[in-house]
Amino acid sequence: MIKGVFAPLASDKSLSETQYKYVISALIEYQRSLHEAELAVEVSTQVFCIHFLADMKEYHWMQMMLQYQSFTDSLEVAQALVYASHRGYSKALLWAIDMYHRIKRPGEVIRLLLNTERVKEVLKYVEQTRVKGVSVTDILEVVRRLPGVDGEKFVRYFAKASVCFG
Repeated sequence: MIKGVFAPLASDKSLSETQYKYVISALIEYQRSLHEAELAVEVSTQVFCIHFLADMKEYHWMQMMLQYQSFTDSLEVAQALVYASHRGYSKALLWAIDMYHRIKRPGEVIRLLLNTERVKEVLKYVEQTRVKGVSVTDILEVVRRLPGVDGEKFVRYFAKASVCFG
């Protein structure tokens, strides 16, 4: 269905904005009908939907689908959510972090948090989950780049990191 109907329509540059909205409605209805019939929605379909909605900047539809748990927890869907965050839907990054945590990918959680300079959240996450293999050096390198971090603040971050990592 995706390859035969939705992908060609999504890539058709001659469609008007109204026609794209019809494609989006049909795609969402397709997924809803699969859920209603208790049929599994393929991960590739979910990823296509996230990419298409992000490309069309239809974030309200994505938000609705995320809230109704229309997407399966998977590495591919989490990566698609990261893609959506790069396309302008900043809330998708939080959904991706949450999904990476649920599928037990702490390294991805930490990487995303560090990439967005959320050092305090990294330290809290490491402290709460006791995840192993996190590089203190990587964390402190991000701290060093933060605006307004002087020597005293750096020492406090270092002390907190030392406590987290034992």
